Amino acid sequence: MMNNFTVFPNPAKNVVNISVGNNGTTIASVKISDFTGKTIYTSKANAASLTIDSSALASGNYFVEVVSSANAKTVKKLLIN
Repeated sequence: MMNNFTVFPNPAKNVVNISVGNNGTTIASVKISDFTGKTIYTSKANAASLTIDSSALASGNYFVEVVSSANAKTVKKLLIN
């Protein structure tokens, strides 16, 4: 489990930033799902941070799943205004 990533701003409107900080870990992939489990957004990455355009997402609650380069998976909630 990778607890050291941040999702900001939260609640978000136009962009969502995801960062794992300076611990040597990178983001391998990101998935955003709605509360029904439907995948809304996916991205492969190899970076310590990622910016996602969230302006097309409807207002509501979402889950952000981040998989690290070490294959650790963590899910956090995201609110879109």
